[in-house]
Parts: sequence; structure tokens; C-alpha cells
Amino acid sequence: MSWRANPIRNRILVALLKRKGEIIDDDLTRLIQKNDQSVSSKNVEKELMNLEIAGVVSISQITRTRKRVKLINKETLNPSLFTKEDLK
Repeated sequence: MSWRANPIRNRILVALLKRKGEIIDDDLTRLIQKNDQSVSSKNVEKELMNLEIAGVVSISQITRTRKRVKLINKETLNPSLFTKEDLK
């Protein structure tokens, strides 16, 4: 098992912050896979479920296969998790 330099959780949160706190799940998966081909959609879904359980994001179904991921409260995020480059 290899450790990722930038965990999927952080990449999801950065993507949400860049998109003003809201993104479609397919777009999110594509965005993450663009930088790291080894990340599967199943990994992204699992991490989204963990974030939803933790109360960080809200996930609502748009259609049968598409979901909207929304950042609930960005004030609760620890700013030390992100670099300035992440948020550009």
C-alpha cells in the first residue's frame, strides 16, 4: 500500500472550495482522476460517504445517477490542511 501525498479527502474539499461549495459527483470524480489516474470512482464515493457522515458535506440526488455534493460549513475546515496553491 502506498501513501498519497494529497489524500482524496483534501482533494474533494479543495474542489468544493474552488467551485464555491457545490459540485456534481461525476465532475468531482473526473477532476480528481485528471490529476491521479489511480483513484477510482468507488474511492471517491467512499470518501464522500465519510465526509457526509462527519457532517462536512451534504449529498442530494438530482437524477437517478447524478448527485449534488454541497459543502455544509466551510468555517469548520482547518485552513492548515490546504496550501495557497490548492485554493488558486
